[in-house]
Amino acid sequence: MQELFSLMRELFSLIQELFSLIQELFLELVEAHTARHAARLDQTVDAARVELLHASAVDITHLDHGREVPNVIKRNLGEQAAPFGGDEDTTKQS
Repeated sequence: MQELFSLMRELFSLIQELFSLIQELFLELVEAHTARHAARLDQTVDAARVELLHASAVDITHLDHGREVPNVIKRNLGEQAAPFGGDEDTTKQS
């Protein structure tokens, strides 16, 4: 009977060791899976970021067609506008 209890204790000890090893393996698998998932997620986000940047680019070359330099005469309009208090040139007061 004593021998049976001794064998049962050994069996229980082996079962505990087995569960401990299973826990360690499970944690290693979870960590490896998490690392792979994070790497795939980073790759996907980087690829999507490039696609979004490309899709959000605005083509403004069509706005340049037909644009001409305005035909404006260069003048000093300050000489023609009199100040409020008199008729001196505005360029002389500033």
